[in-house]
Amino acid sequence: MTRSALCATVAALSLITVAAQAGQRSASDPAPAADATITLSGRTAAIGVGFAWGASSVEFQGKTYPVRVDGFVLGGLGTASLEGVGEVFGLTKIDDLNGNYTALASGGAFGGGTGKLAMRNDKSVRIVMDVKGEGLQVGAGPRGITLSVGEAGGPPADASPRLPQTLGFGESKTGPLFFRPTLNAQFFTAASGNPGFNGKWSFGPVDQANNWFEHSNEVGLNVRYPASFGTLQGRVSGVYSLTASGPDGAVSNGSKGTVTKYTLESAYLAWQSEDLFPELGHNAIELSGGNQNYQVFDGLLFWDGGQDSTNRGANWLSPRKAFRETGIARLNLTSRTTGS
Repeated sequence: MTRSALCATVAALSLITVAAQAGQRSASDPAPAADATITLSGRTAAIGVGFAWGASSVEFQGKTYPVRVDGFVLGGLGTASLEGVGEVFGLTKIDDLNGNYTALASGGAFGGGTGKLAMRNDKSVRIVMDVKGEGLQVGAGPRGITLSVGEAGGPPADASPRLPQTLGFGESKTGPLFFRPTLNAQFFTAASGNPGFNGKWSFGPVDQANNWFEHSNEVGLNVRYPASFGTLQGRVSGVYSLTASGPDGAVSNGSKGTVTKYTLESAYLAWQSEDLFPELGHNAIELSGGNQNYQVFDGLLFWDGGQDSTNRGANWLSPRKAFRETGIARLNLTSRTTGS
């Protein structure tokens, strides 16, 4: 058996397992009703590892929402176009559709023909789609998918190819725990002519800041534990940052040619109430503590709790965002209406 065929077989078996775990019902039980419907139009490109991208739309509670799709392809080879229609289960509010999904493909959808795509996120939203693929692609297909929901009735989502800033590699289960690794990588380079006007109106190393390069990456691990009293989850990550080839435009690293730093970024635990208090709504109460990223309203006053530049480098990329030693209590009340 070839490696590609083996990947496809493993994905198909995993899909059967997920479907069985999601159902846990006998043949006589009625199928659960879908909460929303979704359509997909996109493409994939991979040589062993690659990307999927595209646009979709979701019909939920009488409204249409545009949805951007970004994905991580594992075990794929070649390119293919994708078209799909599916159903969404476990969706109580549209915001829960956002985020990273573990995606498993079966059938011939990614080598030409039709197949099934099943995916689930950490909010227990599940999507099952009938997908048709055209083009040359073999292998397991998408493994991690990220959905980004736009405003109801807004313009169609951007369907152009682009490198996603953050890759979610899907979620794996070990005993009662779910693990999801992530990678966030950024690159930036800049060049200018005659900075500081040859020192006529500047001092120090300003006139040396004619070109420089920045890079940062954040490797993280999310852990989730569903329980009868809600969901416990946590994250730990570290950020590496670099400025090289000279002073940056703000000369924050002085005359040093290269500065680097690796620091702890996220390290927090959180609890969500799920449906523990049904009269308040789904995930009405959220508690979290540790090093974490948050913002208040549009982020004017509280948005970025990290610091870059100087001996950390990456002044323009500014990858660090987490506030240190935070404690957050959030109340999300769902409005309810009753009919006469």
